[in-house]
Amino acid sequence: MDLMLDEINILQTLHPPDKDYGFMKVDEPKTPYSYGVEEDDTRTVDPLTLAASIQKGTETPAKVFEDPDSPEVENLTEEELERRRVFELRRKEHYNEFEMVRRMRERMKNNPPEDEEDIDEGNEDLGAEEN
Repeated sequence: MDLMLDEINILQTLHPPDKDYGFMKVDEPKTPYSYGVEEDDTRTVDPLTLAASIQKGTETPAKVFEDPDSPEVENLTEEELERRRVFELRRKEHYNEFEMVRRMRERMKNNPPEDEEDIDEGNEDLGAEEN
């Protein structure tokens, strides 16, 4: 079977001369750009002044900001002080992940994981108890 195409007709259909294909021409002027402006006013710090200010900063104690909404420790009763102490101790233990990982590794050494067969037998025993 012979196929004859009229190439000129295809070009005129697919690529008409007045079609712009979505391209736009920008008629705006270019953005002005200031190329490296050199100024003689370079800001430098005298090394001795810098060293003195660093030394002064290390000598002054750091400021500690306390939450104004927190209850004063001095105004608490013995029971409240004990609860606060226990709370802070538990919070420290909770966030001490390094210690928790160390304990878990110790437990794993002392109690190695059981074989899969032993685990399956244990699950069967549990199922029998439930019935």
